[in-house]
Amino acid sequence: MMLMYVSKLEVYAVLNGSRNEKNIAGQFIKKYVSTDSITCYSRRPTGYEKEIVVKAFRDMPVEAFSGFDAVINFAAIVHRPELKDQELYDDVNYRMACLLAQKAKQAG
Repeated sequence: MMLMYVSKLEVYAVLNGSRNEKNIAGQFIKKYVSTDSITCYSRRPTGYEKEIVVKAFRDMPVEAFSGFDAVINFAAIVHRPELKDQELYDDVNYRMACLLAQKAKQAG
């Protein structure tokens, strides 16, 4: 089985210079990397094998979603009580998730 996931959580891990395997995306990779083929799309390099760094998740072409059995989106704004911008929160946590799901569906 081939899996693809998009992760914004890795951005926070890279800022302090390490892969944070305590976050949800890191735990997922650690658990399944030995049994499944995982391709990671992220906004900054994390050091994972089979990683593709993209400038913006929204700009990923439909073709980027081809050839995968599943797409798992870890990109979200979470645990940020200081963030008061509801529009940004909705854009990342809802609209971008819908866009990525639509592209994955188009890719088959």
